[in-house]
Amino acid sequence: INILIIIASCIALYPHWLMIKQAQDDIPLIAETSTTALQTTTGLIKMAYMLFTQHRFHKLLRKAETHELLQRIEIFQTGMPIKATLKKDINAIMEINWKQTRGQLLFSLGSCICIMSNYFITHFTGAISFQGSFMVLCKHSCGLVQVLCLLLERSTSNLVPKPQRMEYLRYCIVQHQRTLEFISEVNQLFRHICLSQFLHGLAIYGFVLFEMNFGLKSNKITFIRMLMYLCAATSCDCMHYVNGQFLANELQKVPLACYSCEWYHETDAFKKTLKMIIMRSNKEFYFQISWFTVMSLATLMGIFKASGSYFILLRDIDEP
Repeated sequence: INILIIIASCIALYPHWLMIKQAQDDIPLIAETSTTALQTTTGLIKMAYMLFTQHRFHKLLRKAETHELLQRIEIFQTGMPIKATLKKDINAIMEINWKQTRGQLLFSLGSCICIMSNYFITHFTGAISFQGSFMVLCKHSCGLVQVLCLLLERSTSNLVPKPQRMEYLRYCIVQHQRTLEFISEVNQLFRHICLSQFLHGLAIYGFVLFEMNFGLKSNKITFIRMLMYLCAATSCDCMHYVNGQFLANELQKVPLACYSCEWYHETDAFKKTLKMIIMRSNKEFYFQISWFTVMSLATLMGIFKASGSYFILLRDIDEP
């Protein structure tokens, strides 16, 4: 099915080219045709990428679905009294993250269904499979980091026997490494393909705003259609960059979690190990967009600013 949709998308680009070629000086028609062509191209790239990397997607999503990294925490294999409390708190953390993920998925699904009613199935399939996978993996990564912070904060709890606290901290280090490896896998899977989303965002919003401005004056149907398109596009982009920023913020809390425990009453070996965790966590992390930029709110604001400039340029060109 994926291959058939990819072929259909490639064929669909030819009528777009003909419409742009024959539009001559009709700027609104060129803008709308370019908008759908860019969206079709972006969906095509994503589906082609997923076709060749579906096993990697399945592997990471399976880890998130089964909470594999959390189940491997060695603390739960010991006889420490803190196990029951940790399980309860970890379940609460992951439940919150899954609720947020479901909310984002439903909103994205609704936006894509609205725009699909006007345009192509490619936006729906490309967005839901690709954006949905990223949302799930990113929110799961946030949950893993929150669990790590919880483990570090409880490292000096009365429920952890004093002779076993170094062992407990070693298990935290192992979980820290697993979490970073999982996040790195997600980053490697999405970093290059997200470049198409980034470039699409740079180009598309100026066209959409121009079409909305044109439709508001002469054609209300065009305005409504472009408004739905804008909702679908911005929801996907915003969720990418907001979730990326949220994960970066959570990772910055790891050193604070180390400072939050009562480390000053512990042995020198404990303090030295905790210091190593802090030093390792001081390096900033962001999901990367190829070699160009990172997924952050600053990048999102830059896209909106550039789109505003493109909109003003198109408006000036269209004015007699």
